[in-house]
Amino acid sequence: MERLWSVSTFLGDIDGGNPHPILSVGMTLTSGQCRAARALLDWTQDDLAERAEVSRSTVRGFEGGQHELQRSTGAAIRRALEEAGIVILERDGTGGEGVRLR
Repeated sequence: MERLWSVSTFLGDIDGGNPHPILSVGMTLTSGQCRAARALLDWTQDDLAERAEVSRSTVRGFEGGQHELQRSTGAAIRRALEEAGIVILERDGTGGEGVRLR
């Protein structure tokens, strides 16, 4: 399966295990997508936390697979990434999940 360079570098094995998805407006965001999106934006965990108005430990815990996010927290993270120009790609019949810049 072909993947975007940025996604394949940061997502790891998204086909197995628990990718720690969150739900936001009927869509999901995995911890790997979150890491890949930050990499595309050249953001630190602190940068994302500030823009999403959540704690750094929340971002770190989600990306590290230690916990899932509450719906409102996931929506805030997704919104911050999308407002910065990230497009979140979901798994469909043509490919796997990933992220890209608008």
